[in-house]
Amino acid sequence: MAKHLVPYGCILLITTALALSPPSTAVDPSEVGSAARYDSPYTPNACRYDEERLPSGGLFGAIDQVLWNKGSQCGTIYQVRCISEAGACLYGTSINITIVDLLQKTVSEPSNYDVLFALSSKAYGLIADPAKDSIKIQFQRL
Repeated sequence: MAKHLVPYGCILLITTALALSPPSTAVDPSEVGSAARYDSPYTPNACRYDEERLPSGGLFGAIDQVLWNKGSQCGTIYQVRCISEAGACLYGTSINITIVDLLQKTVSEPSNYDVLFALSSKAYGLIADPAKDSIKIQFQRL
């Protein structure tokens, strides 16, 4: 019976390669963008929600045309967290908002149009300083 011996150099090479390999990381499904604030009136809106149908607690928002997808985002829930510089965010707070409108069609003007999201004044105030026109956010569709 023949013995198969693995040369010591081969073992050392494999061990070194494994030790130097970067660890695998989980893929973070969240994305980064920006958000502004918008105030009432919130109706009419592109999703055709009347005052009674707007999410209770005031946690809703409008989304930019880039993400709108021909209205399929109506009713979609996003988790949003402020990641702007110190002083702009209320750190450690994330909220879930429901999409009720298209940003470019809101009845009331958002504090900044150059964003992906406009959050209701209630939602914005829970994660950021309302005096800021816009904030950097991390968001994830739930």
